Amino acid sequence: MSLPQAATRATILLASLLLALTACAQVPPNAPASPSASGADPSATPSESPSAEPVVTPTSVPLITGLPTPWPSDYVTGKPVEQRRPGPGEGHTAGPNTTDRIVLTFDDCPRSLDEFKQTVTGVEALGVRVVLFALGSCVQEGKIDVDFARQHGMFVYSHSVSHPQFTKISDDAIRKQLSPPAVQGAWVRPPYGATNKHVKQVIESLGMKIWLWDFDTEDWRGKPQEQVVGEVVQYAEAGDTVLMHMQWHAFNTQAIAEMKQGLEARGLQLCRVDGPATADGPFTC
Repeated sequence: MSLPQAATRATILLASLLLALTACAQVPPNAPASPSASGADPSATPSESPSAEPVVTPTSVPLITGLPTPWPSDYVTGKPVEQRRPGPGEGHTAGPNTTDRIVLTFDDCPRSLDEFKQTVTGVEALGVRVVLFALGSCVQEGKIDVDFARQHGMFVYSHSVSHPQFTKISDDAIRKQLSPPAVQGAWVRPPYGATNKHVKQVIESLGMKIWLWDFDTEDWRGKPQEQVVGEVVQYAEAGDTVLMHMQWHAFNTQAIAEMKQGLEARGLQLCRVDGPATADGPFTC
């Protein structure tokens, strides 16, 4: 090799080295390796991927309107409908409704007293009666007016004071959870639906009975109003007790009006208002 050729080759090698160093300087020190650098094939099918469970990142998760943070992509899907209803032959949950009318029930606590009163009076104007299982803490916070709701035809019962799981607390703690400021009345919905034979005995010793549900909308997953309405219209059956929550998206007059209209198109009726409701009087629908 001649001297000029050697000099030319050295110059080329030096330039290549400088380009490589410049490229490295532009990559942040904590930047993740690219798929090709890690050996993963970006065009591979899920079965070919080296990771069975893809990592969920905020950019890959659809945001739910009204919620402050992204949720896993199946969050609005929830359990299959058949897992949210009693099994074949199990019949309806124990409760006071002996009619074929559907009872819409709402647990927990609304977002404000104004919203609560607007919904109660709006539902009354529809001729619909709903049942509210309210938290005592919500009553303390002034977000629920029990007497107002009963005067406008809505039954209001207890959902405990602070929403503990009754199967994991003592008998005395259960009794305290069902004492004022807990709502006083004939029926109780234990938080999470958590009950057993012993919890039932404790509750009945207080002169109350347990009322659970037949169809769980799982609205607490953040489902938008139209999805909750659609599920109630499609899946509720005659005589059902339907579970929803006051702080989520279907506790408003419009949603309940749409449920009423959709169910009537299927030949089904909602529980109807026939006057003021009471704490301990007979449940009418």
